[in-house]
Amino acid sequence: MKRSRAAYTYDIGGKPPAKRAATSTKKAAATSTKKASATKETSSSGQRRRRQQQRRPHNLLPNECLKVIEKLLLPPRWVYTIDATPDRELTLSYRRWWETNGLWLESNKKALGLNAKQWKMREEALKDDSPLEGYDANALEDFICMNPPAGERDSNDGDEDGEEDEDEDKDNEDGEEDGEEDGDDEVRGSGNKESSADKKGKNKEADTEKEALRKRMGKLASQHPEHLWVISLGGFERYRWWSQEICKRNQDDYSMYIYNDFSWYGVIEVLENMFVQFERVLKSKNHEPLDVWREIEGLAWLLNGGNAEFEMCDDGERCQLILELFGSMIIAAIDELQKKSLFTKDSKFPNIPITLSLLIKYAWTMGRGDYGFDDNIDWVFYVVQQAEAADITLGGPSGFEETLKEIKDELSKKTEASFSKVGKGKFINKFKSYGSRGGEQYVIAKMPAAQRKRHTLGSGGDEDDILEELGLSVFAFRHG
Repeated sequence: MKRSRAAYTYDIGGKPPAKRAATSTKKAAATSTKKASATKETSSSGQRRRRQQQRRPHNLLPNECLKVIEKLLLPPRWVYTIDATPDRELTLSYRRWWETNGLWLESNKKALGLNAKQWKMREEALKDDSPLEGYDANALEDFICMNPPAGERDSNDGDEDGEEDEDEDKDNEDGEEDGEEDGDDEVRGSGNKESSADKKGKNKEADTEKEALRKRMGKLASQHPEHLWVISLGGFERYRWWSQEICKRNQDDYSMYIYNDFSWYGVIEVLENMFVQFERVLKSKNHEPLDVWREIEGLAWLLNGGNAEFEMCDDGERCQLILELFGSMIIAAIDELQKKSLFTKDSKFPNIPITLSLLIKYAWTMGRGDYGFDDNIDWVFYVVQQAEAADITLGGPSGFEETLKEIKDELSKKTEASFSKVGKGKFINKFKSYGSRGGEQYVIAKMPAAQRKRHTLGSGGDEDDILEELGLSVFAFRHG
């Protein structure tokens, strides 16, 4: 029996808004194309192939939390190690651990199983006034050096924690072994030979550069003005928070199959929660420009982190409106900075160029892709225009030079009237008309236990129905 979507949904935090009817032939065609693609490639097969490219936020927990990890229903790889040091030097006694994970720890305070004495260790850790080493950042308003987002990394960049994927290490080792066997290798595309000595020299130089990069991670960006990938500690916190929220809604991470687009709808729910948070900041009477900017930083790193895909969702018009809301967010932030004379080439916010460039590249890729989103990214022209007017030099992401050239070529044909729908002061009204305000409907940990079991791969019950959805045979699944 083939199950309908309604049979797989659960009612937590209210139902999502009804899907909007396509308002144009183009939108209807785009929706139809995406839906056909989604049907052809199921969530569990398509997303698993991308899993190695996605980066998950890692958490380190004290040994006292070991017994409750299963009850927390954390996705696999969320907790990557347990701190069993005598004084919990890596967690409960470590100031940076409390600062980095404070928001998540507070949100899960009851479930973590820490007693009052252990929570009091936070006060002691935060009192630690030992001198910072190597210009360590210490406050949410500090701007720090970071590795590039996952979408901008090559095999030598590593992840947020300075570690590399095992698969990448293995590939590198295999490549080195092949090079040793061949002696001299042909340089791809040049036809010239590269001696083993030259290769070793380049490898040594790359290792030296990589080590220098590793040592800069988390350090004050002001001490490393040459470093490109910069984000405030507060912005990085926002990125980690939204990444974790997406993981909580990813059916693949829980080895479950609910329905094809479940995880994509989960991402949309997180993005809607992000819009709610941004609206809250804008409406706050006492907000500072950095309060607004850190939300944009988090958005830029999230969208380029390989973990926030939603464009294959079968509600095409909803995806289009989300892209437009991204633009309204960014323009609202630019307006906030302009009011305080902070949208300048020498701004005290040093990462304006790279943050905007990441967002522009993302939007342009979405708009010029196969999803029919061309009309929903007109805001990139406005952003580029504002950056040029402020003498802010955009650049940094891979391939951005060509992207910027394409945008400027089209920008030269635009009129001022064409910017009317993407100007300042649009976000709050646009979000209000959007309708949905997020929630927790797609948080897998909040599903009833029986329902989680029913949709877990290999758990029996509805397994045959799940396998039918995935196009697999029962024998292949159980014995293959």
